[in-house]
Amino acid sequence: MALRLAVAEELTPGTSLVLDDVLVRFDDERMKAAVLLLKEMDGIPWEKRTAHYTAAVCCVFPDGSAPIAVEGEMHGFVGTEQHGSGGFGYDPLFYVTQADGSLKTAAQLTDDEKDAISHRGNALRLFKQELLTRIG
Repeated sequence: MALRLAVAEELTPGTSLVLDDVLVRFDDERMKAAVLLLKEMDGIPWEKRTAHYTAAVCCVFPDGSAPIAVEGEMHGFVGTEQHGSGGFGYDPLFYVTQADGSLKTAAQLTDDEKDAISHRGNALRLFKQELLTRIG
């Protein structure tokens, strides 16, 4: 599975802020990275704080047939303060809309809630569908 990224999409027209969790050691640098992100996004209105995590899964077959490559995403917003203790990386800052319209950070979700909407879960579900289609 490819590295996980969060992209703050609408900071200014034509630009994005890429948040790469691979560059953050957990948990000793998590707080520093979160504080830096909050400083960089200070003053940006909520409607321009949209972001998403992306995960990719690729499978190459030894017979040379076409590989399977899929991506899964989880969409949300970069918040203005941290909430929750679960997850890792930027999860305490990454807000997702619940079915009832309320907001929770990825760090506040239960494992089952997060799996149902996460970029990794979405990528793996897509991969399973493609693989089952391929092998019949």
